[in-house]
Amino acid sequence: LEACGKAEFTVAAVEKKPGKRTPAAPFTTSTLQQEASRKLGFGVDRTMRIAQGLYEQGHITYMRTDSVNLSDLA
Repeated sequence: LEACGKAEFTVAAVEKKPGKRTPAAPFTTSTLQQEASRKLGFGVDRTMRIAQGLYEQGHITYMRTDSVNLSDLA
């Protein structure tokens, strides 16, 4: 494995394939808190304090919701 770290490699071919990825559903209050805890180690209070600041600055939509529906304006 150490030898691989110093070896040179060449890409022989690149293949493009059409793909479609659908975006994840918007966060609800609960999923926002769960992901912030799981990925960042944040507590609920810290998560909601940061989210409130982002909302007040216009960076995110209202975060205290259980709806995943978006309006046409969002």
